[in-house]
Amino acid sequence: MCCPALSFDLEFDGDTILCAASCWTNGIINIPQLWISQDSKGFTSLSAVMVHALLEELWNSYKSGTTIITWGGTGTDWKILLKAAPSKSDMIHELALYSVDIPMVSAAANGMMMGLNSVAMGMGLGSRPSCTSEDVPRLWKSKDASKQHEVVKHVEWDAWACVAIWNRLIFQAQFNRPQLTWMTQKSGIRSVRIQRVFKDTHFSLPSIHDIMQWKSPEVKFTVPDHLNHNKMMEWLKPLN
Repeated sequence: MCCPALSFDLEFDGDTILCAASCWTNGIINIPQLWISQDSKGFTSLSAVMVHALLEELWNSYKSGTTIITWGGTGTDWKILLKAAPSKSDMIHELALYSVDIPMVSAAANGMMMGLNSVAMGMGLGSRPSCTSEDVPRLWKSKDASKQHEVVKHVEWDAWACVAIWNRLIFQAQFNRPQLTWMTQKSGIRSVRIQRVFKDTHFSLPSIHDIMQWKSPEVKFTVPDHLNHNKMMEWLKPLN
């Protein structure tokens, strides 16, 4: 089943976008693309021109029927893009509302949200080969080309891993509720079945718009504010 999707990921320092990556997939081929700005001294923060070019790529893909996917983009990436390109607010709101945020599908059903790297390891895709997100601002500010390149590799891998996980979930979804598997901090394996929705001729994963119609799950554990799916969607609710 061909379910074309386009992921994107940003690396940022505060509200400043440092670099970005996207990755298109048709279930068979994955095509990554970097969004970076450079001058004679090396990498710079992402220019307004590149931010707008990324948004146009996302919008054109979305309008052509491609599913836009993120990993936690509802709480961070979309809002940072909104601050970087306020003139595109209507576009960004629509893209965010109808995107699929994979960990949000789990969080909205059972309160559990897991990291991209832990899911990639749990689903047999390997571990992120470069720095952690916490390292990014420090490495970027160093102005050392090799250290900045670690950040670029990081964002590219994140975009690729997101579509690789999507492809596995979508394949499963055609036969049953897909299973999201992740590696715990103690190197154990955990899994949870996530929801699917039928769209046109195939099963897909719920969009943020779909999730907003659900009743909040009852959970027996405390969910930190920054991982609370309702709070992450708050800025989009007036538009639902």
